[in-house]
Amino acid sequence: MKRIKFLFTLAAILLAGVVSAQNITVKGTVADRETGEPIPFASIQVKGTTAGVAADVDGRFTIDVASNATLIFSFIGYKTIEVPVSGRSTIHVDLEVDTETLEEVVFVAFGTVAKKDFTGSAVALESKKLESRPLTNVANALEGIAAGVQFTSAGGQPGSSGGIRIRGFGSINASSSPLYVVDGVPFDAISNLNADDIENITILKDAASSALYGSRAANGVVLVTTKKGRSEKVQFNVKVNQGISMRAIQEYERLDPYQYYPMAWEALRNAYLSADGSTYTMETASAAASKNIFGQLLNNPFNVANDAIVSVDGKLNPAAKLLYTEDLDWADGIARIGHKQEYSLSAGGATAKTDYYMSLSYMDEEGFSIKSYMERANARLNMNV
Repeated sequence: MKRIKFLFTLAAILLAGVVSAQNITVKGTVADRETGEPIPFASIQVKGTTAGVAADVDGRFTIDVASNATLIFSFIGYKTIEVPVSGRSTIHVDLEVDTETLEEVVFVAFGTVAKKDFTGSAVALESKKLESRPLTNVANALEGIAAGVQFTSAGGQPGSSGGIRIRGFGSINASSSPLYVVDGVPFDAISNLNADDIENITILKDAASSALYGSRAANGVVLVTTKKGRSEKVQFNVKVNQGISMRAIQEYERLDPYQYYPMAWEALRNAYLSADGSTYTMETASAAASKNIFGQLLNNPFNVANDAIVSVDGKLNPAAKLLYTEDLDWADGIARIGHKQEYSLSAGGATAKTDYYMSLSYMDEEGFSIKSYMERANARLNMNV
């Protein structure tokens, strides 16, 4: 009797194992957790085996597995997760972007390489770091982020960018600017690019860049990779930026003509007294300064003679009156609150054999000084077959 019970128990266990391990067909999708967009060609592998499939361009997949198997979902730039099947025939998975993994990828002349395998010196900047900053010039995005890269200050003109020095100053007469390469093509200035079109910026800093690009890379290389279409469904993006510009620090107080001319007279008198081999006395130097102050400044805004603007005692002639309105403020006359407006439209998509990305952008930025502005319009088409 005990033997019969043992045989029945053993048969039940084996039967349960067979039932639990029977193959089922699992269907599902793989998508981005943040955007909800499908992830094309994501990898789905059965844990503990070499069996697996890849999702299609819409992120859909079908796989035959044991009902108690565990599936491993992975894709470049996303965190890998494990999902037990547990007898389900439909599984939908959302992958989370792995920012740490993205930062480990470096773009080089011949494609991409894992940072741990890259033996040169490089700095990579992802598009997410650009999107968080209101940029009118892409070159300004590198300032303060790329370690070991020097920047010279830009002028006050809207849209202007400072100089970039990757490997210091290599020449007295020739340029020390780096070589800019956009999608594999040498480019004159990346300041003309729309920041929203950029996927990645990599700075090659050491001699390895010269090996890749020759003598033109002697001052380093700035590699720019632009965005491409990824989803089979066409994705449209519209961006509108509005802003203003004004002086951060109020205008300094300045001398008016009544204060400036006596001070200029005193400087001229002291110059006569301190000149090498000077024979001037205080009286003769004062008289010479009064006589020659006009020749020093080449301007006389007063209603007195050119040699009678400042007396020999260093005080302005009491009879001197300005020939123009005394409350004239020329700095206030050229200042304003500048307005900035930026509009961009992009569309991109992909099929099994082709990806495409199109963009249009327009920006108009006024400086806080009248006649100081920058206007830029861009149109771009990127298609890979």
